Amino acid sequence: MNTTAEELSFLPINGAHAIVEMALFVSFTPAFSLNTIKKLVLLGDDLKNSLPKANHVNRFELKIEDDQHTSFSDKVLGGIELQKINEDGSIGWMLRASENSISVHCLNYTLWASVFAEAFNYLKVAFKRLEGSDSLISSVGIMYVDRFVCNKDPSTSNLSELFQEESDWVFKGAFNSKNKLWHNHIGWYEDLGHMSCLNQLKTSASYVNINNNQKLVVTVDHSAIISGESNDFKEDGGSCEKLEEIMNKLHGMNKKVLGRLLTEQVSARINLGGL
Repeated sequence: MNTTAEELSFLPINGAHAIVEMALFVSFTPAFSLNTIKKLVLLGDDLKNSLPKANHVNRFELKIEDDQHTSFSDKVLGGIELQKINEDGSIGWMLRASENSISVHCLNYTLWASVFAEAFNYLKVAFKRLEGSDSLISSVGIMYVDRFVCNKDPSTSNLSELFQEESDWVFKGAFNSKNKLWHNHIGWYEDLGHMSCLNQLKTSASYVNINNNQKLVVTVDHSAIISGESNDFKEDGGSCEKLEEIMNKLHGMNKKVLGRLLTEQVSARINLGGL
Protein backbone atom coordinates (compact mmCIF):
# COMPACT_ATOMS: atom_id res chain seq x y z
CA MET A 1 0.00 0.00 0.00
CA ASN A 2 1.36 3.41 -0.98
CA THR A 3 0.76 5.84 1.87
CA THR A 4 2.06 9.39 1.91
CA ALA A 5 3.92 10.63 4.98
CA GLU A 6 0.97 12.78 6.01
CA GLU A 7 -1.40 9.81 5.76
CA LEU A 8 0.70 7.49 7.94
CA SER A 9 -1.03 6.28 11.08
CA PHE A 10 1.95 7.24 13.25
CA LEU A 11 4.35 10.16 12.89
CA PRO A 12 7.61 10.87 14.78
CA ILE A 13 6.93 12.98 17.87
CA ASN A 14 9.58 15.57 16.98
CA GLY A 15 8.67 15.91 13.32
CA ALA A 16 12.11 15.23 11.85
CA HIS A 17 12.91 12.46 14.31
CA ALA A 18 11.24 10.39 17.02
CA ILE A 19 13.96 10.38 19.70
CA VAL A 20 12.88 11.64 23.13
CA GLU A 21 15.92 10.32 25.01
CA MET A 22 19.38 8.94 24.29
CA ALA A 23 21.65 7.67 27.04
CA LEU A 24 25.20 6.37 27.29
CA PHE A 25 25.89 4.23 30.33
CA VAL A 26 28.91 2.45 31.78
CA SER A 27 28.75 -0.08 34.63
CA PHE A 28 31.60 -0.99 36.96
CA THR A 29 32.63 -3.82 39.23
CA PRO A 30 33.05 -3.84 42.14
CA ALA A 31 30.68 -1.06 43.14
CA PHE A 32 32.25 2.31 43.87
CA SER A 33 33.72 2.77 47.34
CA LEU A 34 32.47 5.64 49.49
CA ASN A 35 35.77 7.44 48.81
CA THR A 36 35.17 7.17 45.06
CA ILE A 37 31.57 8.34 45.47
CA LYS A 38 32.83 11.42 47.31
CA LYS A 39 35.16 12.16 44.38
CA LEU A 40 32.32 11.74 41.88
CA VAL A 41 30.19 14.19 43.85
CA LEU A 42 32.82 16.82 42.95
CA LEU A 43 31.51 16.62 39.38
CA GLY A 44 29.04 19.24 40.52
CA ASP A 45 31.96 21.68 40.48
CA ASP A 46 33.60 20.26 37.34
CA LEU A 47 30.45 20.61 35.23
CA LYS A 48 28.63 23.50 36.92
CA ASN A 49 28.69 25.59 33.71
CA SER A 50 27.23 22.84 31.53
CA LEU A 51 25.01 20.98 34.03
CA PRO A 52 24.28 23.59 36.70
CA LYS A 53 21.59 21.83 38.74
CA ALA A 54 23.10 19.34 41.20
CA ASN A 55 21.38 16.91 43.54
CA HIS A 56 22.95 14.32 45.82
CA VAL A 57 21.77 10.74 45.37
CA ASN A 58 21.25 8.97 48.69
CA ARG A 59 20.86 5.29 49.43
CA PHE A 60 19.87 3.41 52.55
CA GLU A 61 21.88 0.71 54.31
CA LEU A 62 20.13 -1.94 56.32
CA LYS A 63 21.66 -2.77 59.69
CA ILE A 64 20.62 -5.52 62.06
CA GLU A 65 21.07 -5.56 65.83
CA ASP A 66 22.04 -9.14 66.60
CA ASP A 67 20.73 -9.18 70.16
CA GLN A 68 17.30 -7.77 69.43
CA HIS A 69 17.02 -8.85 65.78
CA THR A 70 15.65 -5.43 64.89
CA SER A 71 16.65 -3.51 61.80
CA PHE A 72 16.83 0.10 60.74
CA SER A 73 18.20 2.05 57.82
CA ASP A 74 20.95 4.66 57.66
CA LYS A 75 21.01 7.20 54.84
CA VAL A 76 24.35 7.13 53.04
CA LEU A 77 25.72 9.33 50.25
CA GLY A 78 25.23 7.33 47.07
CA GLY A 79 26.25 9.64 44.24
CA ILE A 80 25.21 12.74 42.35
CA GLU A 81 22.80 13.77 39.61
CA LEU A 82 23.53 16.82 37.45
CA GLN A 83 20.99 18.45 35.14
CA LYS A 84 20.62 21.15 32.52
CA ILE A 85 17.08 22.52 32.51
CA ASN A 86 15.31 23.80 29.40
CA GLU A 87 13.44 27.10 29.36
CA ASP A 88 10.12 25.26 29.70
CA GLY A 89 11.31 23.54 32.89
CA SER A 90 11.97 20.14 31.33
CA ILE A 91 15.31 18.33 31.58
CA GLY A 92 17.59 18.80 28.58
CA TRP A 93 20.68 16.92 29.76
CA MET A 94 21.48 14.78 32.80
CA LEU A 95 24.51 12.99 34.23
CA ARG A 96 24.05 10.45 37.01
CA ALA A 97 26.84 8.74 38.95
CA SER A 98 25.89 6.28 41.69
CA GLU A 99 26.72 2.89 43.21
CA ASN A 100 28.30 1.13 40.21
CA SER A 101 27.40 3.15 37.13
CA ILE A 102 27.78 6.46 35.31
CA SER A 103 25.23 7.51 32.71
CA VAL A 104 24.68 10.57 30.52
CA HIS A 105 21.19 11.31 29.18
CA CYS A 106 20.30 13.65 26.32
CA LEU A 107 16.65 14.70 26.01
CA ASN A 108 17.34 17.39 23.42
CA TYR A 109 18.49 15.09 20.61
CA THR A 110 19.59 16.52 17.26
CA LEU A 111 22.21 14.47 15.39
CA TRP A 112 24.40 11.66 16.66
CA ALA A 113 27.74 13.32 15.92
CA SER A 114 27.05 16.46 17.95
CA VAL A 115 25.09 14.76 20.74
CA PHE A 116 27.67 12.01 21.17
CA ALA A 117 30.55 14.50 21.27
CA GLU A 118 28.92 16.37 24.16
CA ALA A 119 27.81 13.23 26.01
CA PHE A 120 31.19 11.54 25.68
CA ASN A 121 32.93 14.66 26.96
CA TYR A 122 30.81 14.51 30.12
CA LEU A 123 31.80 10.86 30.55
CA LYS A 124 35.49 11.70 30.22
CA VAL A 125 35.18 14.40 32.87
CA ALA A 126 33.54 11.86 35.17
CA PHE A 127 36.22 9.28 34.50
CA LYS A 128 38.89 11.71 35.67
CA ARG A 129 37.33 11.41 39.12
CA LEU A 130 37.86 7.63 39.06
CA GLU A 131 41.64 7.80 39.23
CA GLY A 132 42.83 5.46 41.99
CA SER A 133 39.53 3.56 42.08
CA ASP A 134 39.57 -0.26 42.17
CA SER A 135 36.39 -0.43 40.07
CA LEU A 136 36.74 -1.64 36.48
CA ILE A 137 34.40 -1.26 33.53
CA SER A 138 32.16 -4.34 33.31
CA SER A 139 29.68 -3.26 30.63
CA VAL A 140 29.00 -0.43 28.20
CA GLY A 141 25.63 0.44 26.74
CA ILE A 142 23.50 2.86 24.77
CA MET A 143 19.76 3.43 25.06
CA TYR A 144 17.33 5.13 22.70
CA VAL A 145 13.70 5.93 23.39
CA ASP A 146 11.66 6.78 20.26
CA ARG A 147 8.01 7.81 20.19
CA PHE A 148 5.51 7.90 17.36
CA VAL A 149 2.20 9.74 17.78
CA CYS A 150 -1.01 8.52 16.22
CA ASN A 151 -1.91 10.78 13.29
CA LYS A 152 -5.50 9.54 12.97
CA ASP A 153 -8.49 8.50 15.00
CA PRO A 154 -6.90 5.68 17.05
CA SER A 155 -9.67 3.29 16.07
CA THR A 156 -8.65 3.59 12.42
CA SER A 157 -4.86 3.52 12.98
CA ASN A 158 -2.83 0.78 11.33
CA LEU A 159 0.27 -0.44 13.20
CA SER A 160 1.56 -2.12 10.05
CA GLU A 161 2.23 1.38 8.67
CA LEU A 162 4.80 1.80 11.47
CA PHE A 163 6.21 -1.70 12.09
CA GLN A 164 7.05 -4.45 9.65
CA GLU A 165 4.49 -7.19 10.26
CA GLU A 166 7.07 -9.90 9.52
CA SER A 167 9.29 -8.64 12.35
CA ASP A 168 10.03 -11.20 15.05
CA TRP A 169 10.28 -8.46 17.66
CA VAL A 170 6.62 -7.46 18.02
CA PHE A 171 4.02 -10.05 18.90
CA LYS A 172 1.38 -10.51 16.22
CA GLY A 173 -1.51 -9.61 18.53
CA ALA A 174 -0.31 -6.01 18.61
CA PHE A 175 -1.31 -5.57 14.95
CA ASN A 176 -4.87 -6.72 15.69
CA SER A 177 -5.44 -5.18 19.13
CA LYS A 178 -9.04 -3.93 19.28
CA ASN A 179 -8.33 -1.18 21.80
CA LYS A 180 -4.93 -0.43 20.19
CA LEU A 181 -3.12 -0.90 23.53
CA TRP A 182 -0.37 -3.50 23.94
CA HIS A 183 3.11 -4.12 25.39
CA ASN A 184 6.00 -6.26 24.17
CA HIS A 185 9.45 -6.98 25.69
CA ILE A 186 12.13 -9.11 24.05
CA GLY A 187 15.87 -9.64 24.36
CA TRP A 188 18.49 -11.37 22.25
CA TYR A 189 22.23 -11.51 21.61
CA GLU A 190 23.76 -10.52 18.29
CA ASP A 191 27.36 -10.46 17.07
CA LEU A 192 28.90 -7.02 16.84
CA GLY A 193 32.33 -7.50 15.36
CA HIS A 194 34.24 -9.71 17.77
CA MET A 195 31.84 -8.80 20.60
CA SER A 196 28.47 -10.18 21.65
CA CYS A 197 25.81 -7.48 21.99
CA LEU A 198 22.77 -7.89 24.22
CA ASN A 199 19.73 -6.17 22.70
CA GLN A 200 16.80 -5.32 24.96
CA LEU A 201 13.76 -4.06 23.09
CA LYS A 202 10.53 -2.82 24.66
CA THR A 203 7.70 -1.65 22.43
CA SER A 204 4.29 -0.50 23.62
CA ALA A 205 1.21 1.54 22.80
CA SER A 206 -0.38 3.80 25.40
CA TYR A 207 -2.24 7.08 25.76
CA VAL A 208 -0.05 10.06 26.63
CA ASN A 209 -0.99 13.64 27.51
CA ILE A 210 0.51 15.88 24.81
CA ASN A 211 -0.37 19.57 25.00
CA ASN A 212 -3.44 18.72 27.10
CA ASN A 213 -4.64 16.17 24.57
CA GLN A 214 -4.73 12.42 25.05
CA LYS A 215 -2.81 10.90 22.17
CA LEU A 216 -2.15 7.28 21.28
CA VAL A 217 1.63 6.90 21.28
CA VAL A 218 3.83 3.96 20.29
CA THR A 219 7.13 3.86 22.19
CA VAL A 220 10.27 2.02 21.10
CA ASP A 221 12.80 1.61 23.93
CA HIS A 222 16.01 -0.10 22.77
CA SER A 223 19.20 -0.79 24.71
CA ALA A 224 22.36 -2.31 23.23
CA ILE A 225 24.89 -3.57 25.79
CA ILE A 226 28.39 -5.01 25.60
CA SER A 227 29.56 -6.91 28.69
CA GLY A 228 32.86 -8.43 29.64
CA GLU A 229 34.94 -5.55 28.28
CA SER A 230 36.50 -4.85 31.68
CA ASN A 231 39.18 -2.17 31.58
CA ASP A 232 41.13 -0.02 33.96
CA PHE A 233 39.92 3.11 32.20
CA LYS A 234 42.19 6.10 31.71
CA GLU A 235 40.89 9.46 30.54
CA ASP A 236 43.28 9.47 27.61
CA GLY A 237 45.09 6.84 25.60
CA GLY A 238 43.91 3.62 23.98
CA SER A 239 41.16 2.74 26.46
CA CYS A 240 39.37 6.02 25.73
CA GLU A 241 39.55 5.34 22.01
CA LYS A 242 38.29 1.80 22.54
CA LEU A 243 35.30 3.00 24.56
CA GLU A 244 34.45 5.58 21.89
CA GLU A 245 34.70 2.90 19.20
CA ILE A 246 32.39 0.56 21.12
CA MET A 247 29.76 3.24 21.65
CA ASN A 248 29.78 4.17 17.96
CA LYS A 249 29.23 0.50 17.14
CA LEU A 250 26.35 0.34 19.62
CA HIS A 251 24.81 3.34 17.89
CA GLY A 252 25.10 1.41 14.64
CA MET A 253 23.32 -1.54 16.28
CA ASN A 254 20.44 0.73 17.29
CA LYS A 255 20.04 1.90 13.70
CA LYS A 256 20.18 -1.72 12.52
CA VAL A 257 17.43 -2.75 14.93
CA LEU A 258 15.20 0.18 13.95
CA GLY A 259 15.80 -0.56 10.29
CA ARG A 260 14.52 -4.11 10.79
CA LEU A 261 11.58 -2.97 12.91
CA LEU A 262 10.19 0.12 11.13
CA THR A 263 8.65 0.24 7.68
CA GLU A 264 10.64 1.75 4.84
CA GLN A 265 8.36 4.80 4.76
CA VAL A 266 8.85 5.56 8.44
CA SER A 267 12.60 4.92 8.22
CA ALA A 268 12.78 7.45 5.38
CA ARG A 269 10.61 9.90 7.32
CA ILE A 270 13.09 9.98 10.23
CA ASN A 271 16.14 9.83 7.94
CA LEU A 272 17.33 6.70 9.73
CA GLY A 273 20.51 6.54 7.69
CA GLY A 274 21.55 10.01 8.83
CA LEU A 275 20.67 9.82 12.53
